[in-house]
Amino acid sequence: MSLSLPTPGLGVISSAGQLVPGRHLAMFKLISLLLAAIPVFLFLRAVLGRSTAAKRAVSDFRRRMDYLVWAMLVLIAIGLVYSIMSYTSLWLHAPSLGMSR
Repeated sequence: MSLSLPTPGLGVISSAGQLVPGRHLAMFKLISLLLAAIPVFLFLRAVLGRSTAAKRAVSDFRRRMDYLVWAMLVLIAIGLVYSIMSYTSLWLHAPSLGMSR
């Protein structure tokens, strides 16, 4: 008598603790094929390289992204300074506003 427990996505596990492949075997095959294709893709990309136009486009895109990141950091810094200054101003003028420190 063999008892089997269902496991989601993997098939069933027999009473001996062994995995019995189920209906998702095709997904495992697809994942293994994609993992095997990654080194081939990286090798071909390294051997063939990129055109100068593609390199220039990637460089321009990275430069624009750098500017965007710096602009966001400057805006965050301005907001931080503004919030600190407004809190400090409120704290210094608290007695005149009837608030206690």
